[in-house]
Amino acid sequence: QGAVLVQGVLLNHDFGWQCEWRRVPCSWLTAMAAEEDVELDELEVEVEEAEEELDVDIEDAVEDDETARGESSKVPLEEMERDEPPCKGASGIKHTVAFSDMEATPDVFSSGDGTVVSSLQQHGFQHLLSAVRADTGIKAGRYLIELRILEAPLGAAQELRFGLSTAGSSLFLGDGSAENVCFNSEGDYIATDPWQTSPFVHAKACKRIQSGQVIGMLVNLNSGSANANTVSVFLDGERAGPPQPFPSHLRGKVLFPTLAFRNLTLVVNFGARKTGQLRALPFTCRMFADMLEFDSSRLEPSTAPREVREIVIPVGLPGEGLFDFASKFLEKHPHFNELSERKIAEWCHKSGLRSKAKLSKGHSRDRPDFAFDQPELHDRQMLRDAVLQRAHLRGTSCLALELSAGLLRSERQALLRQFPKACKKVAIVAIGEPSDAFKQWVRKRIKSEHETKVAIVQKRKDIAEASGEDLAPEDMELPPEPVIDKNTWLLPREDDVPDVSEETLGQHYVNYTLPGLDEGFDEVIYEWLPEKEATEHLRKWVLDRKTNLIIENLQPGSWFQSRLEDWHNLRKELRQNHQSYGKQKKIIEEAGGEVDEPIDLSEVESIHDADGSGAPIYGDFKYEDWMLLAWRLELHLLVHAFVQDCGDLDCPGMPAKHVAHYYQLYYKSSYNPQARLGKDNLPEIVKLLKGPLELHEHQGKVTVLRSTLEKDTPLKDFVMGVEKYRRDRGRRIGAGDESARLNFPRPVAKAKGGKSAPPVVIVKRPLQPDVGDEKAAKRLRPEATMASVAKSPAVKPPAAKPAGLAKAPVAKEPAAKAPLPKTPGAKVPTAKVAVGKTAPGPKAPGTKAPVAKTPLVKTYQKRNIEA
Repeated sequence: QGAVLVQGVLLNHDFGWQCEWRRVPCSWLTAMAAEEDVELDELEVEVEEAEEELDVDIEDAVEDDETARGESSKVPLEEMERDEPPCKGASGIKHTVAFSDMEATPDVFSSGDGTVVSSLQQHGFQHLLSAVRADTGIKAGRYLIELRILEAPLGAAQELRFGLSTAGSSLFLGDGSAENVCFNSEGDYIATDPWQTSPFVHAKACKRIQSGQVIGMLVNLNSGSANANTVSVFLDGERAGPPQPFPSHLRGKVLFPTLAFRNLTLVVNFGARKTGQLRALPFTCRMFADMLEFDSSRLEPSTAPREVREIVIPVGLPGEGLFDFASKFLEKHPHFNELSERKIAEWCHKSGLRSKAKLSKGHSRDRPDFAFDQPELHDRQMLRDAVLQRAHLRGTSCLALELSAGLLRSERQALLRQFPKACKKVAIVAIGEPSDAFKQWVRKRIKSEHETKVAIVQKRKDIAEASGEDLAPEDMELPPEPVIDKNTWLLPREDDVPDVSEETLGQHYVNYTLPGLDEGFDEVIYEWLPEKEATEHLRKWVLDRKTNLIIENLQPGSWFQSRLEDWHNLRKELRQNHQSYGKQKKIIEEAGGEVDEPIDLSEVESIHDADGSGAPIYGDFKYEDWMLLAWRLELHLLVHAFVQDCGDLDCPGMPAKHVAHYYQLYYKSSYNPQARLGKDNLPEIVKLLKGPLELHEHQGKVTVLRSTLEKDTPLKDFVMGVEKYRRDRGRRIGAGDESARLNFPRPVAKAKGGKSAPPVVIVKRPLQPDVGDEKAAKRLRPEATMASVAKSPAVKPPAAKPAGLAKAPVAKEPAAKAPLPKTPGAKVPTAKVAVGKTAPGPKAPGTKAPVAKTPLVKTYQKRNIEA
């Protein structure tokens, strides 16, 4: 086998399969010796003598071997191929061998006779690997195919891979698939065994390929040939390297010539009668076009284009197996090409492109991220359009797989308009519980994939045991047995990538609909559920999403705008009436009058005139009451507006976890209950408000906020409700229940410069009237007219005692007593004292005691009115 044993090291040159130096354990040598009937004792003696005589270092051996390779490359290889013997009586194929439009990437196009193959090289396609497979394969015999690089654009990266693959397998040669072998332009030979985790690369298996050279690929499947089951490369008619073997699992299979290239235009010669061979070989052989009938195999009829072209749009819901349904459909209808963004993303990865940035939140199976370094690939719409146009030109049937777009009426109609009327347009609805046939397909595929994984691990263990190689524990671990039962409907996933991102769902799910014939479809097929049940299933699904997802494009409707304007107008009227009533009430109290008893709420007809004499029902509202009114009414309007604007009146309410988002969306202000109510938790807020809001568990899955009142409940009912709540708290506090007392945080006024303003200290100045000032004394009596008292409603001036009967008021600090001046008409100065009341004295004739007019009193009066 060309193996050389040097100091226990096997140097294996068996067609290049082992390209690395590997030390072979004695157990392997013992087994080999036993097979050759060599005495073990003699073998051990020979090994010991060899170890004593030969002291060869592995690195030196490698260096010597590489030197020998360089020298041998200059020497022509011995040709083991022989001339093709005549084959009498055998008939050749009648069809023309060409590359298949069905088994090609969307960017590939060829000339009419199939001799020139090229691809798109702009708008991002220059970064992608193009691939195409021939429509005729070889299963026996020896045949030649020739190709040549016709054009290689300057400034663009070029790549060429040529080889063979099985029908329906990956078109991208050298991608790690076990169903192909190939050479690349550097002269490397690439193949993969099913049990290998990565492809095997035999570097420099042949000479490096230059532009302009005629490349001949000879496939030898003759069982009696010295080079049976091998593939060889010839450059300009000369052998470029030794024959390379096919992996054992590919022997006996039909192999189709396949090309994978980037930014190249190729001339391909299958050996048409007009052309013949471009370069003669040292021996005679048949070309692919001269293939014998029993040595060839064409693509199955199911994979050939049909006369009737179809466009199929599958329609399904996220997380309900639409991508699994598409896999089953393509498996059953291989003549369909999938048009989808996930297919383009797979194409990018097969081309060797890797995402450089972290995947965004919008990444999904339906719309994967194109986070590559090439900016041209970021325009996914252009890529989609180009792929669609190529499908038009080919006339192939297509499966347009876009989950979210397939559920939108406008997107379906836009897609159908791009196909001609002669094309049959079909929608397949796969919604709800899958059919029994689909479940059986899923379970069978899960079982088959598991058996394949187990076989691969077992094969690795057998090889390691035979060679004495130590495998890592994870490489020897068998995959766990899959759970397959009656609830197994979908294929298992290896990642947590969603079918559709939450961002996309939030933008579109409220508009999801099922297809109809009126959209332009020739046929609508309901695969799993009948139309009526499928429509109801979609409605319930959308309703459930509304309780879980934010509707990104939701906008406040006209009903909310109208009700919000009504609330603003009412709030303005309430403030004005409350301030006016507060002034009147204060005047009455200061004048010694009495306020009427609380009004019976059941008899109130107008909240602005509850008793018929102008007293509003909200006259005694404090800061906390106004806060309760605002939050009750605003949350009530919010939940009803959400239900109406989301387009489904059956929606149970607003998702509790999204209240902050929708509050800011509708009211254009931040949602900050902690700063206004002292509560940050929604259940605590609902408990504090005491209605009309409540939290409801929807189907045991999600909590929603809803109102117990109808959406058009009069706004005055909310005012009445807060008054009733206020009175109830008052009774509880009067009974000693301090828990009923509300204490909401109050906003702190900001001074200039952004700093909080210092607290305002109000100091009342007692006013001392002059002796004999009858009018001044009268103003301080309770029975004084309201007009005279109203001059200073914010400060109640104390009446001074007549001279000789009362002492002058003193300040907090001790001060010496001094007689008051008795000069008629003179103003009596007073010291600052603590706030308090002074008993009114009798009328005293004499001079008039004017009331002190200070800026402080005016400031206090102004702030009191605003409050």
